[in-house]
Parts: sequence; structure tokens; C-alpha cells
Amino acid sequence: MTIDVERLAAACGDMSGEAGIKIQTLLEPLGGPGSTVKPAIYPGPAFQEDWRWWGDPSARTRAIVIDNTPSQANRLEAALELLREPLGLPAMVLDLSRVPGLPPHLPRRISGFRFPHRQADAYLRDSMIGDARFQSTPVGQALFSATADDPGALFAWFPQALLFGYWQSHLGKKRSQAKLPRSWVSEIVGYEPATQDDQRTRQRGVKGDPLNLNVDEPAEYDPNDLLAPWALVEDGQKTGKGKKEKLSELGHGQVPFKDTVAVCSTARKDTPVSAPSVSLKGT
Repeated sequence: MTIDVERLAAACGDMSGEAGIKIQTLLEPLGGPGSTVKPAIYPGPAFQEDWRWWGDPSARTRAIVIDNTPSQANRLEAALELLREPLGLPAMVLDLSRVPGLPPHLPRRISGFRFPHRQADAYLRDSMIGDARFQSTPVGQALFSATADDPGALFAWFPQALLFGYWQSHLGKKRSQAKLPRSWVSEIVGYEPATQDDQRTRQRGVKGDPLNLNVDEPAEYDPNDLLAPWALVEDGQKTGKGKKEKLSELGHGQVPFKDTVAVCSTARKDTPVSAPSVSLKGT
């Protein structure tokens, strides 16, 4: 079946009955069928193990997730960054070259394609354009108030957020909590792994921090308005400016997902792309 641009555009319309596209690709290791594969290893150490329906007829089958959904999204965003210019994609770059004391291994420039939370990332919220806070500029205000019903700013500056989803969760209790589920979901799964370990693990991962800040570092902030300035404080110190909590409450720091070498008979990449859940009116 041929899928052209016209059909894709019609499938994304409000009156379309199309649910999405599903792509399945059978893979084999570079060493050939039956050779070893090294899946991602998470804190524990542990693989991300699961049970899936597999085979013909389908049956409950042991599986190891070789590359999970967040990792696949990161890989695709990195590819989009490389193709940004020929595709005409917009980009925001956070310049950290003037931040004193950065360890030499940390990047001095971070692209919006690398922000852990995309346009909802804490570093974008705390950034400056000249002497103005980014959040107070017209672009910043538009991005921080964008929703699925009003996605114009995302189309203009962070179109990848409409594909991979986002949650604007660090603006304070009285501000936007806009969410958009991902419409692109991709993972590589190995079936029937040759392992005797019957312990199951749920999805694991980590939200990285480009500045490698300590998630337990205390900070003072206004819990009702995270767009207001915040400051690091010493243990036991209190300045009276607001609530004192861990940096993770502000979206900073290395935050692990704490949900609790393999040989597989078959590895398959599943990539379903669902119809978008954003409003296309006026965009």
C-alpha cells in the first residue's frame, strides 16, 4: 500500500477514521542470527524484562527490551538535529559558555533537540536572552502557555514536542500543567531470551541533567509560581523567600525512574504512529 502526502494529510484531519501507522521490522545482530546482543542495563543492575504476546498462534513469551521508548525518542531527536537545516526545522540553543566552573566534559551549548523535557525543560525556563528572562519574552510566554488546543508556538519553535509529547509540570500549582501524549512510540524488543533469571523488571531510565546538578541539593522557591526566581541554599539555612525542597521539585538534577548480555531468538522493532491529538485550526 502506498502512503503519499495527500493521504497523510487527510488521515490527520478531524473527520478522518484513520488510527495511525504501524511499522514492524525484524532485526538480527551484526554477528548474525543467534549471536549475542547487549541490551541497555539500568541501575540494579538489571535489564528491562517483560512478557509479550508473540508467535503464531500468539502466546505469552519472555522478552527483553533492547532499546526502549525514551531511548528511541532520544535517538530520533538527535537525527532530527542533524537534519535540521535541510528539513528547515527551528532550533533553540542554550549557551552555557559564560557559566563559571563547568567541568570540562559538560557541553557548552545545548540544542533544544537535547533538552530532557523539550520546551518544558527547567533550563529553558531559567535562561536569559540578553538581560531579559526568557520566560518574560513573547516567545517564552507563548511556549510556556502552549497547549494541545493552542499549539501554534510549538509548531513554530518545538515541532518535535508534538511528535514525542511533553508535560509542562514545573511552572507552579497555579500555572499551566499542559500535557500532550506522544504520537510516535518506538522500541526494539528481543523475544525468547536465553536466560534463567525469572525476575521481572519494569521500565527503568534516568532524566539526565546537562550541568550534573545534585538532585538532593536544597533550593528555595515559590511552589505556586516556579517562574519566579529560585536559589540554592545550605542545609539548615532559610532566607524566608519560600518553600525549601530538593532540586528535583524544580525539574533539575539527575532523576532516575525508580520503577522497579542476552541472546534472543528474534528481535523486532515496533513503531506505531498514532493520529495527532493537537488542534490544527489556525496553524
